[in-house]
Amino acid sequence: MGEQLSDEEFEEEERENQTQSTLPIPVGFDRLRSAGFSDDDIASLRAQFQRFHGVDGDSEENVDITALEERWLDETIGFGSGGGPSVDGGKSS
Repeated sequence: MGEQLSDEEFEEEERENQTQSTLPIPVGFDRLRSAGFSDDDIASLRAQFQRFHGVDGDSEENVDITALEERWLDETIGFGSGGGPSVDGGKSS
């Protein structure tokens, strides 16, 4: 087991955890930072993705492109519900 914390130490640790949890959750391709992608990698992937989908990166459709990025990532790793093939080829266990 871990070391025993005093009430003051416990409260300080809780405050730190609450501060950390207020950071925005990454969405779209920004999620790839946690997998080790650099900002340049993400920018390049995003530019290619937007060109493929015919979206101008400076347009007002940024919210929609983020939703497309989310859906593409989820479907690519098998968590999406888009009806496309999953990682296991659509086979159920």
